[in-house]
Amino acid sequence: LQTISNNAFDSCGLTSVNIPANVSTVGTNPFRLCKELRTLTVDSNNSKYTSFGVNALFETSTKKLITGTISNAAYKDAFNSFLKLPSVIGDSAFWGMDGLIYTLKIPSNITAIENNAFYSCSKLPAVDFSSVSSGFTIGRSAFTNCYNLIDFVIPTNVTSIGYDAFYVSSYLSPRLKNIYSAYSSRPSGYDSSFTGSNVNVYYYKTTQPTTSGLYWRYVGGYPQAWNGP
Repeated sequence: LQTISNNAFDSCGLTSVNIPANVSTVGTNPFRLCKELRTLTVDSNNSKYTSFGVNALFETSTKKLITGTISNAAYKDAFNSFLKLPSVIGDSAFWGMDGLIYTLKIPSNITAIENNAFYSCSKLPAVDFSSVSSGFTIGRSAFTNCYNLIDFVIPTNVTSIGYDAFYVSSYLSPRLKNIYSAYSSRPSGYDSSFTGSNVNVYYYKTTQPTTSGLYWRYVGGYPQAWNGP
């Protein structure tokens, strides 16, 4: 076995996987929706991939996370420690992972969240981008249908957001109602449809706006919308 193709084990009931030494190519979302996968190891002689001993699959040279498992979020401290390892959360890495029940606080070592990375993580309660470094990017549909997310702030260090990144279908009764951008207007790197129509996107103004639009400022340390121009 040298290649694991895209979607190779999609929606399977695997609980344990070992990647052998001679695997040199792993495609996109090879274990997507394998919700019972808890043990993921890589042969120590594999020069391309590693698990770093945390039941996940990484590209060794870049530390890009290819696939996470439910073991990565078994409890809050484990999840926070795990997030200090990857440089990038890869495409579909946690797609449909119902076991993600703790706030996703992104540390500065992570530079990007790729397409579909947390797609339909229905129990993910909150996301915190306050510690990300400049140039941080969020891919297409990265948090689509994460309907338990609550309102949050996007700092200016987030420079790119893809299509439908925070879209949640209205039939899922999403908790997310408002996103507060630290930019004063939508930057060119933000897709015009990075949310659905049922989510308001507010832009930051330190003084009462004189033009129409959705704007916010901090009051007592919390985001608060300005009322009209």
